[in-house]
Amino acid sequence: MSKKKESEILSGRIPRMRTLDAAYALVRKVDPGTSLTKHALRALALAGRVPSFVVGNKRLINVDALLDRMASDPESLSLKKTEPTLATPKLPIRRVAENA
Repeated sequence: MSKKKESEILSGRIPRMRTLDAAYALVRKVDPGTSLTKHALRALALAGRVPSFVVGNKRLINVDALLDRMASDPESLSLKKTEPTLATPKLPIRRVAENA
């Protein structure tokens, strides 16, 4: 099979997996004014909000999925901590006796 046909076939099937730095550079290239930081991108990958996996010491991020999520549903990338529910018990306040 020729290299041209092979690249055409594979280009639609294999996601673009990039290191954190390369994924961040691609996001900056697409949107130079982005507020997304490398730290936030790393946290998204670690939290499972963006498909990624570890190879050796590197984490590879699926940039196609990242860009799709940023374009279609940016709220799915939120890392907000959940609010405590009312079912969370409050601990009683321990009073300290005053010694005069």
